[in-house]
Amino acid sequence: MIEYCFYKNVFFLSYFFDMKRFCLCLALFSALSFAREVPVRYLTVDDSLEREAIFIKLVKDTVYIREYTAEEIAAKRATAIAEAEEQAIIEKYGNTDGDADEGQESSIKIITPAVEPELIEDAVEEDQIKEMAAADDFESAILSQAPAQVDSTKVDSLKTDSLTKEIKPENAYILLYKFDFKRLINLESGKMVDLTLSDFEYLSEEDEEEEIPIYPEGKANLLVKTIPEGCSLFVNGVSLDMLSPDTIKNIKPGKYNISIVKQLKDVDWWGTKAVKINADSLNVIEISVERPRTRLTVNTVPEAVEVYLDQSPNENVMPHYLSDVVIDKMSPKTELMLYFRKVGYLDTAIITEVQAFMPNTVLIELEPVTMNLGIIDMQKEYNRERTKRFIGRGLLWSSIVPFISAGVLWFLAESDWAVASEKKDAYDGGSAFYNEDTKKLIEDSKKYNKRGDTKGIIAGSLGALGIGLATIGFVFAF
Repeated sequence: MIEYCFYKNVFFLSYFFDMKRFCLCLALFSALSFAREVPVRYLTVDDSLEREAIFIKLVKDTVYIREYTAEEIAAKRATAIAEAEEQAIIEKYGNTDGDADEGQESSIKIITPAVEPELIEDAVEEDQIKEMAAADDFESAILSQAPAQVDSTKVDSLKTDSLTKEIKPENAYILLYKFDFKRLINLESGKMVDLTLSDFEYLSEEDEEEEIPIYPEGKANLLVKTIPEGCSLFVNGVSLDMLSPDTIKNIKPGKYNISIVKQLKDVDWWGTKAVKINADSLNVIEISVERPRTRLTVNTVPEAVEVYLDQSPNENVMPHYLSDVVIDKMSPKTELMLYFRKVGYLDTAIITEVQAFMPNTVLIELEPVTMNLGIIDMQKEYNRERTKRFIGRGLLWSSIVPFISAGVLWFLAESDWAVASEKKDAYDGGSAFYNEDTKKLIEDSKKYNKRGDTKGIIAGSLGALGIGLATIGFVFAF
């Protein structure tokens, strides 16, 4: 068949020299290369009995068919036995679907016996044994005659015929002229085989792969302008095989990551921007390429979503970022875990790769909570608990400042009190007569005592404030 198709296509190439017919020939060749065999039932002109066989092909008005193999016959017998048993059960007990009384369910179950591979093999071996036994009985009957009646030439011929019969291939084709058929019926579809054709084969039914669109189709359009022009366009990281400036047509309104790339000085320069496409207007966006650097661009639907990098959210961890965000100074990673969280939406986690000198765009659409609204109450309680803990931790950290300030002021107060004590000792041990020096010493002593007292009071107040902040912060944080 392959040689025939090859020579047929060569003939077409020599006769039809234009490109269109050449492509048609190639399409025909590829179609003929995926043929399949079909069970048929046929009746010839010189026969009154319908027979079953396997249809191979119709080539140059000649029909190629073959007889069933022993394995196929055994499988058909097993199937027929199973169908007969099922029909017998139905005839004996009635149809369980139609004969059952109203309001009652029939307890009779029809069990279709499975066809075991061993049964098929046994059936095949049984047929082969019967054929061999029949041949052996005929041969032995001939050889059992008197030696005078048996010709050695006939014996040799009989052995040769028996051996030839054993090695005869089972899948030999039967060639019949198409007009020798009264009818030729495809048992799979129940339709007649079209014998008006000169060449025909049944093609294998291949499952067509569902084409996944690059972006959801809609009625909106997006004009993308770039600086410089001639940049390759990407939607959500998927190439469009388009160069800017160009219009992305028939796109569904929504939020998208539009990226561009252009090779400058043997290096890919990228640019990216998130855009919200409207349906009732021509959407226009302009993007500039930027110097290559490793970064992570995170866009979400909706916006203001908590973003966590390589850390799952809990009451003791605040979000690292809020979307939409461009995270610079990223290091290349083969795996980066991103967690997304927002009240009213299901928590989402993804694993992405951070490539070097790339924008690494991520666009996530969170699924809203619609079924179990209790999840929203849990999320709000989670936020309150987390806020309370971080307020407590903030108070704990803020208590450090009053403690330090109180210590410094207390140290300065001690210094003032020491100077005041020295001034007092000076005028107490000096002259008994009151003079200007004694008067100055007394005034200085009072001044330093007052300054020290003021600093001491402030230090004590700050210490009390620090103790209060630390206590409240400890209660909230834990």
